[in-house]
Amino acid sequence: MRDMKKVFAAAAFLFLLPLCAHAAESYPARVVSIADGDTITVLNRDKQQIKIRLYG
Repeated sequence: MRDMKKVFAAAAFLFLLPLCAHAAESYPARVVSIADGDTITVLNRDKQQIKIRLYG
């Protein structure tokens, strides 16, 4: 029974992984400062500073 739960969990993970990866986007920028543990300031291609708060 435990093996069946492991197989089901692995199958669910492999099925849902592409859905999560598709939701993420790439944003090319350079980190110029770190305000605290979850807030950074980045410099984008247009040389604009953008403050980003990380989730999680």
